[in-house]
Amino acid sequence: MRAYSSSTDDLFGRQFDSLSGVPNSSIYPNQTIIVPNTISELTAVSLEEAKAILPVFDNNSDGFITSLIRAVEEQVGRYIKIDLTKRQRTSYWKNPFPKLRLSFGPHGTITQVQTRDRFGTSTNLTAGTNYLVYGLEYKDIEITSSPAPIDTVYVTYWSGYEDGECPEAIKMACIQELNFQYKNRQDANQPSIAIINGLTAESRMLLETYIRRT
Repeated sequence: MRAYSSSTDDLFGRQFDSLSGVPNSSIYPNQTIIVPNTISELTAVSLEEAKAILPVFDNNSDGFITSLIRAVEEQVGRYIKIDLTKRQRTSYWKNPFPKLRLSFGPHGTITQVQTRDRFGTSTNLTAGTNYLVYGLEYKDIEITSSPAPIDTVYVTYWSGYEDGECPEAIKMACIQELNFQYKNRQDANQPSIAIINGLTAESRMLLETYIRRT
């Protein structure tokens, strides 16, 4: 497995979910991170689309708008727990159930399934022999056998929409947020419309049917 820096970790998970401080067995991961340097340079909303909506007719603010697009898409992705563009993730389970549910998505290729015993010894599992994969857009893994005792499981996989495949409702929610934040960039503490969970009500209505619970 790779080593991860805490400064680049994108943390998501159930963490410790028992009174004893020891994780209960669960299909949901304790933690999910983005593998460093695997986020696509592409965005769901292009710079040209954003400038047409704002509207902006020169190139003076291109750097700022590009950064704002990335920030808004990250914000929307965290809210619905879906990756709007491609990236590689690793999910981690402590005391796992045999069937494991991958976070975020849509899910692409699963590149590695690795177990560790309580002494930290790693074992790579083989698809079809040691584990099965279920699902199309969002996937589960069932561990059917292991050559060694299992204390923890690490699954590395690709997540996110391919270029041009992000649903229009999600793109429109990003454009709504982009438009709002761009117009309020001079006075972020006095927004013109209501904000809940970091997003406008209009954006949340567009995103409602896409929210994942894992």
